Amino acid sequence: MLPLQDLLDQPDGSRKFGAFVLIKQLGKGGFAPVWLAKEVHGTTELRTVAIKLFGLASDGSLGSGSHVSNSESQRILEEARAICRVEHPNVVRFHSIAYDPAHDGIVGLVMEYLDGTALDQKLRLRRDEGYKLPVADVLEVASAMASALVAVHKAGLVHRDIKPGNIMESHGVYKLIDFGLASIKHHKDSETIGGSGSPAMRAPRIAIVDGLAFETMSSHLGTVETWEQGLFRATSHVVSGTPGYQDPVCVQSLSPAGASSDIYSLGATLYECLTGALPAVAAARMDHLPGVKAEVIDGRVSPLSVCTVAPEVPPSLGKLVDSLVSPKPADRPHSAEEIARNLEHLRQQLSEPTTRERIDRAKVLVRRGLAYWKMATLIFIVVGAIGIYFAMNTKLSYQSECIIGLRPGIRDSAEDSRKRTERLCDMLTTPSRLEQTIKKFSLYPRTV
Repeated sequence: MLPLQDLLDQPDGSRKFGAFVLIKQLGKGGFAPVWLAKEVHGTTELRTVAIKLFGLASDGSLGSGSHVSNSESQRILEEARAICRVEHPNVVRFHSIAYDPAHDGIVGLVMEYLDGTALDQKLRLRRDEGYKLPVADVLEVASAMASALVAVHKAGLVHRDIKPGNIMESHGVYKLIDFGLASIKHHKDSETIGGSGSPAMRAPRIAIVDGLAFETMSSHLGTVETWEQGLFRATSHVVSGTPGYQDPVCVQSLSPAGASSDIYSLGATLYECLTGALPAVAAARMDHLPGVKAEVIDGRVSPLSVCTVAPEVPPSLGKLVDSLVSPKPADRPHSAEEIARNLEHLRQQLSEPTTRERIDRAKVLVRRGLAYWKMATLIFIVVGAIGIYFAMNTKLSYQSECIIGLRPGIRDSAEDSRKRTERLCDMLTTPSRLEQTIKKFSLYPRTV
């Protein structure tokens, strides 16, 4: 039994690799399974991590064997050292390389555990929206991944497998995951058909037929396949990446993936987020074909523009993504830094209101102003009517109180009121004595 398989077949609780107790399998990234693990020293549990396990053969190849060759071990250590130098908020953090003498032939890549949702899962949940993401979310994904690629490429690494399944959202932050052995650069020049020659002059190594189901392509193109009349004939060469997201240059010429290949894969990912389909699938649907369109996979034709498939996408964003998925590397942005700058400019541009939005906003403000003026006029009329009503009542109250001779707060008996009234009548013989009489007998108008 293979060393890796022997470890994974052990019962729960006893599945241990070095200081790490394997809890459950999280997925399979590239060649190797990824497990949730607890790092335990003695009886102390230090942290929860994700560990990617590689079974290495004695000749340094993946899959079988009982031990790791010295050259292969050194190469993995050098690669792990480079990966650990990538300190970026949008890149999964790598902790260490793990060995266990009890399980010779296995190497573990220890990284932070992200408790979140992969981007491909988010797309599947948006079935009612055509498996698309809102433009604002796509811009967030694009900016995060472009920034991550800046750090990765500066470290001298190539991811080689950027796709929604390798982009994780954890606590509102998108992170690029699944490096491991997939990020190791090729040490041999790509072979050419029939002898030597530059990659641009190589003959196509893969013949793809239109209408092939994408699921079938995905399950067979892990190794390079020659497709003839619907039959697969595997070759010994390996094409890194996932079908549909792979650089057409790598698919056709078998040349190793480079930084430009990561740019194409990012473009294919954003294309899918905006249109709900990969470039090759969208082209097939436009031609009323099932599956994929072969000419897009191998780069013989350019994909349909994003705005052709999804007219609601802002033209500036669609144009940027179109440049990322160009079959010719020379037509793509030259670096991840350039993509990041373009995206930042694009986000600022899209955040500013358009002329139409300004006009609509002005109309809303005018409508609100008219409504406020109408309400103010109504309130003025009501308050004025109430004021006139109480003013008239105050005048009548003043006249009546002058007759009865009372002011607020005075409580007279019936006899006192009679005497006061008689005296008032005696003194009001002439109008000139009215003010004197009011002051003397405290005759003030009652207020309302």
